[in-house]
Amino acid sequence: MIHLFKKYIISLLLVLLCAATAWGQQSGMLRGKVTEPDGTPLIGATVTNAANKKAVMTDANGQFSINANAGDRITITMIGFATQTLTVGIETEISVTLIEDAIMIDELVVVGYGTVKRSTMVGSVEMVQGKDIERRPVTSVGAVLVGASAGLMATSSTGIPGDDPSVRIRGFGTIHTDSTPLIIVDGAEFTISLRTMNPQDIESVSILKDASATAIYGSRGANGVIMITTKQGRSDKPTFKVSLSQGLNMRFIPEQERASPQEYYQLMFESKRNSLYFDSGLNMDMATANYLAVYGGAYRGNA
Repeated sequence: MIHLFKKYIISLLLVLLCAATAWGQQSGMLRGKVTEPDGTPLIGATVTNAANKKAVMTDANGQFSINANAGDRITITMIGFATQTLTVGIETEISVTLIEDAIMIDELVVVGYGTVKRSTMVGSVEMVQGKDIERRPVTSVGAVLVGASAGLMATSSTGIPGDDPSVRIRGFGTIHTDSTPLIIVDGAEFTISLRTMNPQDIESVSILKDASATAIYGSRGANGVIMITTKQGRSDKPTFKVSLSQGLNMRFIPEQERASPQEYYQLMFESKRNSLYFDSGLNMDMATANYLAVYGGAYRGNA
């Protein structure tokens, strides 16, 4: 009798435990973490429950908590990443990895008042992503602009490596004042040399060309606007990135013969003397004497 009573008690406890577990899954709290493929937490991802229309955002650690029942469909979205939808099961904690969506990234354009989708843009805007910049062997921001967009002309007038090029968007807008476009870095006007900025720190470059795209800047944007967005810090584990560029420099034209110091001075002397001879109408002896007199010398003639 006692043995049967113990079996009854154990069976009852098991039934109550299963019922409590099922109830907890049917109406409980779902917790999880959203990360990138490399494990970096995604901050600000939107988690939506289609059943009760509730939505939350991930915190600084990529974690979230949302009311969800078993069988509810959860949707996780984030700008620049592919949307992921899953069905809630018996688990109370989940881990979600979002994959970057290159198409969505290309559709986002930085303009004067924020970011908009390219499909809704009515102005002429070109955008260069940071990943495209990293593929190019450039050492300055000025070199990034060369060939970056149709209608943008960037030429170097000095030939000095790393020097700021002369930038024009859609030609010259005026003949009386400077035609250099307005440069905005992270929302603030950038008035110093672009050589002070590291190209590896750039997240994206937007080139605003026409009046509708630059209207927010008024007359300052008459020559076009170049908007540079730099990379921002992230509250996750430290990461290190190393880039290495290699090149080969070869001379295909043979080295020319060079004059020695004595030959150089002799050639320079003959050049100055001949200029006096041909330009002043003096004979060769007088031209030689006059040139030597300038430097304190004396001409003794042919003797």
